[in-house]
Amino acid sequence: MKNNFLPKDFDIPVKSNGYMRLQEGDNKFRIFSQAITGWEYWTEEKDSDTGEMRRKPNRKRTDEEVPLQERYEMKFFMAFTVWNYQLNATEILQITQKGIQTALRSLNRSDSWGDPRDYDIVIHRKGKGLETEYTVQPEPKAGFEHKDKINKDIVLEALYEGADPFDYKARDIDAEAAEEILGK
Repeated sequence: MKNNFLPKDFDIPVKSNGYMRLQEGDNKFRIFSQAITGWEYWTEEKDSDTGEMRRKPNRKRTDEEVPLQERYEMKFFMAFTVWNYQLNATEILQITQKGIQTALRSLNRSDSWGDPRDYDIVIHRKGKGLETEYTVQPEPKAGFEHKDKINKDIVLEALYEGADPFDYKARDIDAEAAEEILGK
């Protein structure tokens, strides 16, 4: 007997929260902003509404003076806006894994590949916890079909201020890169 209650290729939709999380398996994206870099550390703060203690990320710019002792408690990060093909959404991808950072830097410095905004990238994630492995693979250079869907109002620098990068519509800090990608 045939089961036709749902289409054969049906999958439950997932809504974006604005931040790309690397899932088990392949994670395909296109970078379309310049990266920001810095140091991230976590603090606990009391929520003013509920009184509960919550962990909160804090970020400092790479060029800020950070005492060496404090760096042991911090993680170096790169953050940039991407088009997440799995969700068909503009998101922020923050990378703290050194292996992925090194691979992206190598691609950027490569004469053959160059600027990672010119091609798609697939990061394959395998394993969990301390056993997690990542593989970074560039896709052949090609045009970008989702230019009209990109959210250009994201302001990555808001991450340094502990503010919402999706709520900075008055500031356009990466106009040159957005115009280049969008062909304006």
